[in-house]
Amino acid sequence: TASKNMRAHKPKAVLGLNLKGVSLYDERSKSVTRVPVDKVTYVTHDPEDQCYFGVIIQTKESHTGFRLYCFKAERPIAVTFVNSSRELFDLIMKLRQAKKKVKEEREEADKAPQDPDTSNLPAENAPPPSYTSVSKAPDRPPPPMPKQAPAMPPRPQEADIFSFDYQPVKRWEHSTVRVGDYLYMWGGGQPDLPAVHNNEKKKSMCSVMEVCHLRTGRWEQKPTTGNPPLGVNGYAAAAIGREIFYFGGYCRHDSCYHNSLYIFNVDTFNWKELSPTTSHHGPMMKGYCDMIAIKVNGEDYLVVIGGRGQSSNNTPPQPGAQYSWGGSNNEIHFYKLSTGQWISPTVTGDRPPPIDDFTLTSINNSSAILFGGDTADGRSNNVYILNFTDTSVNCSKLSNCGGSVQWPKERYAHSSVVINTSLGPHLLVVGGFPADNTWIFDINNKSWKKLVNLPVSVTDRSFHSLSVWSVTPTTSWIIVFGGSTSYTDTPPVIELRYASNNDWSTSIILLDQYQEKLQERRREWEASQPVQPEDRREIDHLIRVLQERERELEEERRENKQVRNRLQQRLQRTTSTSTATTTRKREGNSTGQGKREAG
Repeated sequence: TASKNMRAHKPKAVLGLNLKGVSLYDERSKSVTRVPVDKVTYVTHDPEDQCYFGVIIQTKESHTGFRLYCFKAERPIAVTFVNSSRELFDLIMKLRQAKKKVKEEREEADKAPQDPDTSNLPAENAPPPSYTSVSKAPDRPPPPMPKQAPAMPPRPQEADIFSFDYQPVKRWEHSTVRVGDYLYMWGGGQPDLPAVHNNEKKKSMCSVMEVCHLRTGRWEQKPTTGNPPLGVNGYAAAAIGREIFYFGGYCRHDSCYHNSLYIFNVDTFNWKELSPTTSHHGPMMKGYCDMIAIKVNGEDYLVVIGGRGQSSNNTPPQPGAQYSWGGSNNEIHFYKLSTGQWISPTVTGDRPPPIDDFTLTSINNSSAILFGGDTADGRSNNVYILNFTDTSVNCSKLSNCGGSVQWPKERYAHSSVVINTSLGPHLLVVGGFPADNTWIFDINNKSWKKLVNLPVSVTDRSFHSLSVWSVTPTTSWIIVFGGSTSYTDTPPVIELRYASNNDWSTSIILLDQYQEKLQERRREWEASQPVQPEDRREIDHLIRVLQERERELEEERRENKQVRNRLQQRLQRTTSTSTATTTRKREGNSTGQGKREAG
């Protein structure tokens, strides 16, 4: 805080980071200060403004034994430096642990006995060997060979150190897009990614796609073809069918932003540039905006809103849009896929202010919800509902009513997804800066609910990605990856179960339980799947066959009943005739006997 409030001119400096430590070049004194990694004790953001960050080192020149260096940079640069420092220190610690383990194994091996093998020699107090009758002494056993020391264990390779299933490298300011039963994750800030406009290493690292098969929970890295985008940090992404679109992004060097639009096909794994980076037209060159796909009157559009970029040397301002001194804006652009043209729609209602690091999430084909973000007035917790036509967008603002109404705190750099339930769509918000919690918003009823009993390793994140998979109509799995966080382990899967009246239960699925739990949920999922059209036709046919068979059986039952009735009537007549004949015989016998008695 004291450093931020200093009114004196702050000299420019160039920071370097490698396995040896941190280097500091002072442009005013033209001197270079190198700090070994052992002397760097702490690197962190300012909790109020991530443009500021500090490095604490050990030094004998201070009476406390420590010195704080405070720096200010553009937020992407500051975030990248702090995250890279944490990744570097974590890597160095793991390498040192591995080196220590190898050293201990070598020392243990050196302690192994190396005396000659005396197992074939007589014992010290054993009787002398017996002699045969021949004069020649018996053959002595050959001198034993000295026992060899055990072979040294091989030096552990990286695959031995990290012996677990494949997981993508940690990253931040990236996106994970779901297409079918797969997640596609690309780019983002990574520890070894060069901070350059473009070179072979950057192209090589960005020419792969991380793919997660949701039915197995396993990640794999696949190569891509074509030229990937240059804006690898803070880009915006959205899917239409089997294609993912990527807009803009920060290039990781100086203040280089892009407004290019790329398309990635998940079947061919090929990149294609639809619209190049240009300062002549379209949205401004920027990052940290957001993008969704809409469909109006049978036409597919992409919608790009807000973001942050360089104020100078950029595209012409959009009519009606506002631009802040920090480079944020509230532009709203449509991209019509059928014509390949950028469109400036008519904006009505409560247009958001210049904003970046917010989330824009689709509700349906023609509406979306915007939450949070960073503005010129500070962090936001406002909600905007946006409704689109092919030429316009209407914005409706929902603000915190205060009082006893539950409402999340202001935040930016969070992640959001929409979960559809039987009572309508809900917006799930996880993490962000400086928040470390999870909220869910009933869009129809416009009410928030805080979700509890979730581990901090999931919620205490910013600049991370968030994906949802509906396992059953009432059960959703939430997959969180990466981000700016102090937790290095891959977070577990969040399971959300919806009951009614915005009542949610939460549970955690550990990665080693993924398959087991998935088998349980899959049975529920299969039982709840809607009947496909071809299955419906077959079912309808079977119903008609069964109905026809039922009519035939009913006719048979009716005929059988008639036959049974006729047989019963015939049996009754036969029985009556037999009874009458027997009666007449008895009467005849009685008459004959009477006559004999009278005679």
